[in-house]
Amino acid sequence: MKIVLLGNILLMGAGLMLFSQISYFPVAMLFATLAGFGAMSQTTICLTIIQVSVDAQMRGRVMSFLAMSVFGMLPLGSLLTGAISQQIGAPSTLLCQGIIALIIALVFSSFLRKDKLNKKEMDKLPELETEIIKNI
Repeated sequence: MKIVLLGNILLMGAGLMLFSQISYFPVAMLFATLAGFGAMSQTTICLTIIQVSVDAQMRGRVMSFLAMSVFGMLPLGSLLTGAISQQIGAPSTLLCQGIIALIIALVFSSFLRKDKLNKKEMDKLPELETEIIKNI
């Protein structure tokens, strides 16, 4: 799952970079679709990893903290992006965002490739599977 996350970050970054440089509308929409797919699937995978990694009794608290941080930081990030785009232009801002996404993917690629499950976590997997099946 972590390799798919890395691929989606790369897809989003490349999609943003290509979208920022294309002026032909049909091709630009293709790259916008790729960037959007990368962003949405990245979000889904991150939420899944967090929910699976957290103890069952702490899951609600962790998800509420995550929602608070995402929805609280989104307006600040949008404000910053808008201010930057007024200074350097929207295409350059999207290009920079794509480059930053690729840098983030490269920095965290070694972490995402490692299998971080230790024996204690592996022993919890059958219990987690049973709990998931009960909740379905």
